Amino acid sequence: MAWDKVPRGWVRSYLMAELTRNQSDVSDYLFNLFALHKQQLQFEDLLYGDVARVIGTPSICIESGPVSIDRMPSRMQQQYTHFVIVYHGKFQDMQDNRKELDRFSQKVRDVVQTDRTMGGLVIDSWVSGIEPGYGVRSKSLWVMSRLTVTSKSQSNDDVNYGGL
Repeated sequence: MAWDKVPRGWVRSYLMAELTRNQSDVSDYLFNLFALHKQQLQFEDLLYGDVARVIGTPSICIESGPVSIDRMPSRMQQQYTHFVIVYHGKFQDMQDNRKELDRFSQKVRDVVQTDRTMGGLVIDSWVSGIEPGYGVRSKSLWVMSRLTVTSKSQSNDDVNYGGL
């Protein structure tokens, strides 16, 4: 095919056709990605949204974060933030729980980064941070990590306001 004979704008429209403009699509992708890798990661519970009570350990929660939108000529570019919150707690020394959770969080990071386009939903995605911490759930102290997943997408200007 001679690219000089392709109608102007066709390539850009074709390349942008599959990108999402909805943050919920990325949330669903992450949820399904972890469900697919449950045996590999060996976690107990997978939840959409953070919880007040952790049931099994380790557990993974997918939480939507902020959306930023940049308007460019003829298109909108969205940056989505998601938090993957990982809980871990066994009846053992807290140092051992922290070591196990740090290793588990790195495995979770590696699963997220296996497909940087998230099946063609976004232009690019990456784990932009891992924050270790502690949290109280079910009146118990849990070791936890929050992975920040950042992804970029774009859509035509004539659609909605970019995923809000």
